[in-house]
Amino acid sequence: MRLLFAVSLCFSFLQISCDNSIDYIGDFNQQYSLNCVLRSDKDVQYATIKRSYPPGNEFNQANVQDAEIKLILPDTTLFFRDTVISNQLNTHVSYVYYLKNFILPKNTYIRIEAVLPDYTTLYAETKSAQYSTILLETEELSLPGTADDAVFYTWRTLGQRDSLLLIPSIYIRYFILGQDTAVKYKKIDGTYFINARTYKVTNYALSLAMNQISDGIPDKSSINILNACLEIKLCDTMLGMYAAASQTFEDEFSVRISETDFTNINGGYGIFGTYISETFDLPITPEYINSFGYTLAH
Repeated sequence: MRLLFAVSLCFSFLQISCDNSIDYIGDFNQQYSLNCVLRSDKDVQYATIKRSYPPGNEFNQANVQDAEIKLILPDTTLFFRDTVISNQLNTHVSYVYYLKNFILPKNTYIRIEAVLPDYTTLYAETKSAQYSTILLETEELSLPGTADDAVFYTWRTLGQRDSLLLIPSIYIRYFILGQDTAVKYKKIDGTYFINARTYKVTNYALSLAMNQISDGIPDKSSINILNACLEIKLCDTMLGMYAAASQTFEDEFSVRISETDFTNINGGYGIFGTYISETFDLPITPEYINSFGYTLAH
């Protein structure tokens, strides 16, 4: 059953798209792309299938509908369902496939297969991250930093690891009274020192992010700051390479393919990848929160 529901696309990474390098000069050559990123921090997974089309054709020409997509794991096979999503103004819609109640396990081989209505088959295989735990070794956790106007977060990964690529990010967690009070996330720009397994956040970058939270909100006291959090994504090899090169990866909705160098889909183009997310809470000092006119959430 196809459902029509609205989702907010207020963040740029919540845009489902796939940009193929297609040459329209000469004979038209039908091409397909399959994008799917499986993640451990959500129990709903998504996939998209797009096809090339001559200029001027409509939305339903680009989106491949009525395909059969399945995940094949060592002990089970799971099938995606299809739906249409749009933004709140219905100015942008995308046809997607989804799989509910599936959380990505560690150290697991997974194969995706998509059989299209014209019997074209797209498929790929990957293995999710293998490790036991991540230990945060930083002594100073609170923001803002007191040493050299920055904080350095360092971690250690325990357990056997196969081709493990890590992508760290730090977010401010907050909600706004009088609105939907849903927890929101504001990313803080930082610098990742890969060999040292260290992520640096300057006080300037933190201040910039804190100020941007209140853009367009006259009552700053309605902004309730919960804390910050360090998220470390442990990616498989292909997804990690794509993320490092594109610097645009945030989640399964942000995959953009403009170079065939990053495809791992047999029979077409696209990315099939996995990541497992580990998150650490980071306190923000009350005095710092109050200095922006914000409220410390309790």
